Amino acid sequence: MRPHVLIIDDDASLREALTVVLEEEFAVYTATTGEEGLALLQRLPIPVVILDLGLPGMPGLEVLTHIKALDPQIEVLILTATHEGAVVVHAMQAGASDYLTKPFDGEALQTRVRTAFAQYCAVTHGTQRMLEMKEVQGLLQELGGQGASRGHSQGDRRSDSSESTPTS
Repeated sequence: MRPHVLIIDDDASLREALTVVLEEEFAVYTATTGEEGLALLQRLPIPVVILDLGLPGMPGLEVLTHIKALDPQIEVLILTATHEGAVVVHAMQAGASDYLTKPFDGEALQTRVRTAFAQYCAVTHGTQRMLEMKEVQGLLQELGGQGASRGHSQGDRRSDSSESTPTS
């Protein structure tokens, strides 16, 4: 199964260009508005989103905030026509993992989407491992508590038997 990518952009020709670049390697979904994109994210497991900041209706930064509230592990690549550093910095502070400027380079786009997907996998795998470890630690503590009381009484018996053993 190919990894899923969602493109949220109101420009039909840009959505098509992005899709053509990514569709060989990824299952690409598209949305023309932030609301439509958020609805897709609620229904489908999509780990990477390419988000235009200049959306009509709900602004891109607001969509980004909603995406991160929905699932903080989703990797969001910002797509912007502006080279204004403050906008990009604000988006990165809001949780974007990377950004691309329009016009985009196809190879750079593929590389950044691959990197974002790898980051998502590493984070979700790491989170899953942490949850598994916490579960194991909880079980060990539970067993350790029971084992400690059993071990303690066994230790008492051992110390009793060692004290009654004659020494030469």
